[in-house]
Amino acid sequence: MSRGPLTARSVVVCRAAETSGQLVDRLHELGADVVAFPLLDVAPPIDGGAGLDAELARLDSYDWMVLTSTNAVDAVAVRCPDGLPPGVRVAVVGPATASAARRQGWTVAFEPSEATAALVADELPVLAGARVLAPLAEQAAATLVEGLGARGAVVTRVDAYRTITPAHPPALVARAAGADAVLLSSPSIAERFAGLAGTAVPCVVVIGPSTAAAASRLGFTVSAVADPHTEAGLIAALVNTITP
Repeated sequence: MSRGPLTARSVVVCRAAETSGQLVDRLHELGADVVAFPLLDVAPPIDGGAGLDAELARLDSYDWMVLTSTNAVDAVAVRCPDGLPPGVRVAVVGPATASAARRQGWTVAFEPSEATAALVADELPVLAGARVLAPLAEQAAATLVEGLGARGAVVTRVDAYRTITPAHPPALVARAAGADAVLLSSPSIAERFAGLAGTAVPCVVVIGPSTAAAASRLGFTVSAVADPHTEAGLIAALVNTITP
């Protein structure tokens, strides 16, 4: 039986089970001992979605809707079962969000050169005064809103969902803390991992620059940043960093 480059290496995956299946399968193919340690569950926003409902009711008054996660796609889709108004253009942060939007039958009009909110803000083709709806997580950073606002767009941020941390048994926390590597795919995941399991994992691979900056502030030593900022890039960075 052939040995993959990650054989006998324990790798922590912090995404929820329903969004990490392909990632886990690929890590298993490469020989990894995967530690499933989901740190984000999705819950409705504190207002129950009333704010999102109100903005979606007037979605045809917006020039753009910007979606920065598959969770945002899901939150909008459940409220728009008949599709989106023909005039609104959909912008996404990266390939995974684009795929989720297309599965809903939506046309993706814009995707940045790299999958970061900062590049959405820099590259979205908006004119001064353009109206942009940004359905985001309650805890999302202000990068997108501030960046588009600085370019003259009129941005309405609305809470589409919030993330909560599931409870984990002490044995699983200890296993995550003692793993060979951890994959961190957002600043909030980095923060929650640090709070539960510490920052001493020897190989820390992150999805992009904002996660790298957050992880460094928390005390992690970042081993590699995915390039491109996708699951495939994350796995490639892990393999290149952890294997001799």
